[in-house]
Amino acid sequence: MKPNPFAAATAAVCGLVLMAPVPAASAGARAAADAPEAATAPASVTRSALCPTPQAPPGTGSRVSAADAEGLVRAHNEARREAVAKYHPGLPVVSVSWDPKLACDAQAWADDPASSAGGTLHHSGFEDRGREGENLLNSYPGPARPLVAVDPAVHYSWTAEKAAFDADGNAPVDGTNYRVWGHYSQMVWMSSASPTTTIGCGVKEGVPVSGNTGWILVCRYAPAGNRTGERAIPPGGEVAAPAGSWNARAQVATDAVGDPATMVTPNQQHVFYRSEDGAIKHLFWDASANRVFADDWSRKAGAAADVAGNPATMVWPNQQHVFYRSTAGTVRHLFWDANLNRVFAEDWSQMAGVAADVAGDPATMVTPNQQHVFYRSTAGTVRHLFWDASQNRVFADDWSQKAAAAADVAGNPATMVWPGQQHVFYRSTSGAIKHLFWDAGQNRVYAEDWSRMGRVASDATDDPATLVWPNQQHVFYRSDDGAIKHLFWDAPANRVFSQ
Repeated sequence: MKPNPFAAATAAVCGLVLMAPVPAASAGARAAADAPEAATAPASVTRSALCPTPQAPPGTGSRVSAADAEGLVRAHNEARREAVAKYHPGLPVVSVSWDPKLACDAQAWADDPASSAGGTLHHSGFEDRGREGENLLNSYPGPARPLVAVDPAVHYSWTAEKAAFDADGNAPVDGTNYRVWGHYSQMVWMSSASPTTTIGCGVKEGVPVSGNTGWILVCRYAPAGNRTGERAIPPGGEVAAPAGSWNARAQVATDAVGDPATMVTPNQQHVFYRSEDGAIKHLFWDASANRVFADDWSRKAGAAADVAGNPATMVWPNQQHVFYRSTAGTVRHLFWDANLNRVFAEDWSQMAGVAADVAGDPATMVTPNQQHVFYRSTAGTVRHLFWDASQNRVFADDWSQKAAAAADVAGNPATMVWPGQQHVFYRSTSGAIKHLFWDAGQNRVYAEDWSRMGRVASDATDDPATLVWPNQQHVFYRSDDGAIKHLFWDAPANRVFSQ
């Protein structure tokens, strides 16, 4: 799935300042800003707004010295401590650290003549720079002095905007106020939805500045700050999103409810979850961009926000699939098709003509030309829905009934594929680990009790997890004494062991 710049719930903005010559601290200054959606940079930004290589160069990642990088980080964190002390005493400070990749990104834009075309400052496009935040400063004459940008004694520095920020009382960002203090708010951005946690800067000398020759400083921030409607410092009652969380990195709200489901595709890692509003939301990290993206699959598919439990995932050639229990008790399905670059929705229970009887979270399985979903029914049986590619149709059956097993399923099933067989494990109402499996040669479903076969107590208290190993099948579970216990079947011995 190629990374798409999906729109965040709120618009992001960043500051732009035009600095006058600085032979002395009393030099004049002008300030201006544009939201990234209306960036004034020429088209060359597409080629040079990001680091030209996947890995940043050694050292700081840019022409900013190690000493200046340390000074920039120190100044940002000091500004954060002061802002927290003023607006939310006791709130843990989310510190920033230096990121060489961000610094390389910043250096790429500093090196592009478009950033200082005409002797003024131009932001790179928000999407072109990977949705990173951006602060700019230029000055003349040289040599470059990056720490000028964070020196409160310099009246046009980013930190000098603190007075205007304080005058507005840590106000939510709107369409105009960030133009006055947007550089400072980006420095201290600790919004509860997406606090900035990393910075990196680049510098270029010998650039045009107001009819003279000077230098330009570009600093990049991730996640970007100055999001419309949010405050830089969370007010009392709010806490910042955990540093390093995928929500923060993707600049989306922390709205997960329940357990996530994961998926791996070439060069990407995916996480799906049920959001507070009942939608299937998606976060994914792309290796080439080294960035986390976000989107809402329910909204993109035009589906109802009706997710009632935890999702289950499945990878299929050129497709990504997510299954879930709906609030109506059906197995619903969202899938992204690479060829159409679109998310689709359907209801497998309805397609198979079965009752809306799903009582827990589904478990998935892929076999040649088929996609399988197993779930606990309201009657306590293991029920099965599967799509067959050759017939392009969803079928249904009840494995507990077919195996003449008790309707005693107490939790969510776990699946396993074995040559010529399909396996489902579950915790029974008595606390045993039980097992249903379909054998292709016999075309029949069998049932057995692994706890009894392994000669252990019926002490399972939660859903099992499965593992396939050469010549062995493994099941792990939490026992009633809090231990992780293990049952496994060994093919040469044809026996279930416990440990």
